Amino acid sequence: MCQTYDIFKNDEFYYVPMELCPHGTLRDYIKSKCINLYNLAKLKEKEVLSIFERIFEGYFSIYKCGFLHRDLKTENILMR
Repeated sequence: MCQTYDIFKNDEFYYVPMELCPHGTLRDYIKSKCINLYNLAKLKEKEVLSIFERIFEGYFSIYKCGFLHRDLKTENILMR
C-alpha cells in the first residue's frame, strides 16, 4: 500500500498527500493475477491475509484521526 504523508482540510475539501502508486489499484493487481475476480486460486492465502492486514491497519489509522471511509473497495486501494 502507498505511504500517506499528511491529512489536511482546505475550505470544504480534505487532502491526503501520498507517494506515487505506480502499480494501480488492488483490483488491477487481482485482475493481473487471476482470470476473473471470482477465481482467486492464484493468490496464496498468506498474500491475501497480508493485503487484508495492511488494508485494516490503514483503515484504523484514518479512523483514529476521526475519518471514516464509506466506499472501501478494491478500486479505492492503491498498490505500491
